[in-house]
Amino acid sequence: MTLARILTELFPHGGVIGVGSFVHGSGRSTVADAIYSEIKRLPAVRLSTGDFFRKIVRKWGYTDVNRFVEEVMRDPKKAVAIDTEIDRRFYHEIRRLVGSGRIVIIDSNLHVHPHALRGVPSVHLYVYAYPWQVGERVYRASRSSERPYRSPEEAFEKQVTRTLTDANRYAVLSDLVGDPILKDLYREGGKFIRRLLREYIVWTSNKKVLVRRLGVMTRGKGIFVDNTGSKEETWEKVLQAFSRLTGTSVSC
Repeated sequence: MTLARILTELFPHGGVIGVGSFVHGSGRSTVADAIYSEIKRLPAVRLSTGDFFRKIVRKWGYTDVNRFVEEVMRDPKKAVAIDTEIDRRFYHEIRRLVGSGRIVIIDSNLHVHPHALRGVPSVHLYVYAYPWQVGERVYRASRSSERPYRSPEEAFEKQVTRTLTDANRYAVLSDLVGDPILKDLYREGGKFIRRLLREYIVWTSNKKVLVRRLGVMTRGKGIFVDNTGSKEETWEKVLQAFSRLTGTSVSC
């Protein structure tokens, strides 16, 4: 049975396929793109917090996202206003689309943990790869940017720092915002991202520990995608994971 057919049966009235990652640079967006490409003929929509963020960056007249972030972080009030605008719109857009019967592929870390999608029919994928591979991929991609990394090792370390920074920022935002929905989203999201990162470090020495612990963490909704191989190999693992989840053989 094709993935499109499986998802139509799994989400007859709309639902979410959430794609997150253990650490930035693991290939979350690549997996989300592949799933969307496979099912885009359905009433499907792909949402990315990165896309929402880039729209706001352009609205403020910037083309370099990193420079925009650096400047905004010097003005805490502006940073909070932008973060909350993105996440409030994103949160409500997910529910609007699911309510209209769409299958929504989410490319985000904050919005795919079980607490964030409470009450929404959903399946959650978490993408990971070996540290050396994350570093090598990010390093190669950075060489054409304005600020290339000096080595794969530096690239990986920056992804870990970036992931931890996200978790810490959400913890701070949970204390600053008054909206109870956003307060809850940030508090639980920060905790979940921090735990994902901690479990990822454990996984580098014991993969079975990760799978066992994360099965409990995600309340049985988690699919763990090993993105250490080629795109074709990763896609085959995605199909195998959906086959195990649904008890049906899934193919392209």
